[in-house]
Amino acid sequence: QIGVFLSRSSAIFFTINLTMIWLLPILQTLLLVFFVLDAMYKFVWNFYILLFISFIVGTFGGLIYVNAYIHITANVSPKWREFSVAAASVADTVGIITANFMGLVIQGCLYRYNNIEEEHSFCCGAC
Repeated sequence: QIGVFLSRSSAIFFTINLTMIWLLPILQTLLLVFFVLDAMYKFVWNFYILLFISFIVGTFGGLIYVNAYIHITANVSPKWREFSVAAASVADTVGIITANFMGLVIQGCLYRYNNIEEEHSFCCGAC
Protein backbone atom coordinates (compact mmCIF):
# COMPACT_ATOMS: atom_id res chain seq x y z
CA GLN A 1 0.00 0.00 0.00
CA ILE A 2 2.96 2.31 0.47
CA GLY A 3 3.79 2.03 -3.23
CA VAL A 4 0.19 2.82 -4.17
CA PHE A 5 0.14 5.86 -1.88
CA LEU A 6 3.46 7.24 -3.13
CA SER A 7 2.65 6.73 -6.79
CA ARG A 8 -0.82 8.25 -6.49
CA SER A 9 0.82 11.27 -4.88
CA SER A 10 3.45 11.52 -7.62
CA ALA A 11 1.26 13.36 -10.13
CA ILE A 12 2.30 16.71 -8.67
CA PHE A 13 5.88 15.89 -9.71
CA PHE A 14 5.46 14.01 -13.00
CA THR A 15 2.95 12.25 -15.22
CA ILE A 16 3.32 9.35 -17.63
CA ASN A 17 2.14 9.17 -21.22
CA LEU A 18 -0.62 6.98 -22.62
CA THR A 19 1.83 4.33 -23.84
CA MET A 20 3.11 3.84 -20.29
CA ILE A 21 -0.46 3.75 -18.97
CA TRP A 22 -1.01 0.75 -21.27
CA LEU A 23 2.40 -0.84 -20.61
CA LEU A 24 2.22 -0.87 -16.81
CA PRO A 25 -0.77 -3.27 -16.57
CA ILE A 26 1.12 -5.67 -18.84
CA LEU A 27 4.09 -5.47 -16.48
CA GLN A 28 1.75 -6.04 -13.52
CA THR A 29 0.42 -9.15 -15.24
CA LEU A 30 3.96 -10.41 -15.78
CA LEU A 31 4.67 -9.87 -12.09
CA LEU A 32 1.50 -11.83 -11.26
CA VAL A 33 2.88 -14.70 -13.36
CA PHE A 34 6.18 -14.36 -11.48
CA PHE A 35 4.43 -14.59 -8.09
CA VAL A 36 2.35 -17.61 -9.16
CA LEU A 37 5.43 -19.40 -10.47
CA ASP A 38 7.33 -18.51 -7.32
CA ALA A 39 4.52 -19.94 -5.21
CA MET A 40 4.71 -23.13 -7.26
CA TYR A 41 8.47 -23.61 -7.56
CA LYS A 42 9.80 -21.49 -4.67
CA PHE A 43 12.81 -20.04 -6.50
CA VAL A 44 12.83 -16.77 -4.51
CA TRP A 45 12.88 -17.31 -0.76
CA ASN A 46 14.02 -13.91 0.45
CA PHE A 47 11.12 -12.08 2.11
CA TYR A 48 12.56 -8.64 1.41
CA ILE A 49 12.96 -9.31 -2.31
CA LEU A 50 9.33 -10.43 -2.51
CA LEU A 51 8.27 -7.40 -0.47
CA PHE A 52 10.16 -5.09 -2.82
CA ILE A 53 8.52 -6.67 -5.89
CA SER A 54 5.13 -6.22 -4.18
CA PHE A 55 6.02 -2.57 -3.63
CA ILE A 56 6.75 -2.26 -7.37
CA VAL A 57 3.38 -3.83 -8.24
CA GLY A 58 1.63 -1.31 -5.97
CA THR A 59 3.60 1.53 -7.48
CA PHE A 60 2.54 0.47 -10.98
CA GLY A 61 -1.10 0.29 -9.87
CA GLY A 62 -1.05 3.74 -8.34
CA LEU A 63 0.66 5.25 -11.38
CA ILE A 64 -1.94 3.71 -13.68
CA TYR A 65 -4.81 4.95 -11.54
CA VAL A 66 -3.80 8.56 -11.13
CA ASN A 67 -2.43 9.02 -14.64
CA ALA A 68 -5.50 7.51 -16.31
CA TYR A 69 -7.68 10.15 -14.66
CA ILE A 70 -5.17 12.88 -15.51
CA HIS A 71 -5.20 11.69 -19.11
CA ILE A 72 -9.02 11.77 -19.17
CA THR A 73 -9.09 15.27 -17.70
CA ALA A 74 -6.48 16.59 -20.12
CA ASN A 75 -7.49 14.88 -23.36
CA VAL A 76 -11.23 14.18 -23.33
CA SER A 77 -13.57 16.92 -24.49
CA PRO A 78 -15.67 18.52 -21.75
CA LYS A 79 -18.78 17.06 -23.38
CA TRP A 80 -17.57 13.49 -22.67
CA ARG A 81 -15.37 14.05 -19.63
CA GLU A 82 -17.95 13.25 -16.93
CA PHE A 83 -19.00 10.08 -18.74
CA SER A 84 -15.36 9.06 -19.22
CA VAL A 85 -14.52 9.51 -15.54
CA ALA A 86 -17.63 7.54 -14.53
CA ALA A 87 -16.79 4.76 -17.00
CA ALA A 88 -13.21 4.61 -15.73
CA SER A 89 -14.46 4.43 -12.13
CA VAL A 90 -16.84 1.58 -12.93
CA ALA A 91 -14.15 -0.26 -14.90
CA ASP A 92 -11.73 0.16 -12.00
CA THR A 93 -14.23 -1.31 -9.54
CA VAL A 94 -15.16 -4.20 -11.84
CA GLY A 95 -11.46 -4.91 -12.35
CA ILE A 96 -10.82 -5.01 -8.61
CA ILE A 97 -13.76 -7.35 -7.98
CA THR A 98 -12.71 -9.63 -10.84
CA ALA A 99 -9.14 -9.71 -9.57
CA ASN A 100 -10.34 -10.65 -6.08
CA PHE A 101 -12.38 -13.58 -7.38
CA MET A 102 -9.51 -14.70 -9.61
CA GLY A 103 -7.22 -14.48 -6.59
CA LEU A 104 -9.46 -16.90 -4.71
CA VAL A 105 -9.32 -19.37 -7.59
CA ILE A 106 -5.55 -19.00 -8.00
CA GLN A 107 -5.10 -19.47 -4.25
CA GLY A 108 -7.14 -22.67 -4.38
CA CYS A 109 -5.03 -23.94 -7.29
CA LEU A 110 -1.80 -23.08 -5.49
CA TYR A 111 -3.02 -24.77 -2.31
CA ARG A 112 -3.84 -27.88 -4.30
CA TYR A 113 -0.52 -27.78 -6.17
CA ASN A 114 1.43 -27.45 -2.89
CA ASN A 115 -0.73 -30.04 -1.08
CA ILE A 116 -2.01 -27.56 1.46
CA GLU A 117 -5.23 -28.69 3.10
CA GLU A 118 -7.58 -25.79 3.63
CA GLU A 119 -11.18 -26.46 4.48
CA HIS A 120 -12.54 -23.05 3.44
CA SER A 121 -10.59 -22.55 0.22
CA PHE A 122 -11.96 -22.45 -3.31
CA CYS A 123 -11.10 -25.60 -5.20
CA CYS A 124 -9.13 -25.82 -8.41
CA GLY A 125 -10.66 -28.53 -10.58
CA ALA A 126 -12.12 -31.52 -8.78
CA CYS A 127 -12.15 -31.18 -5.00
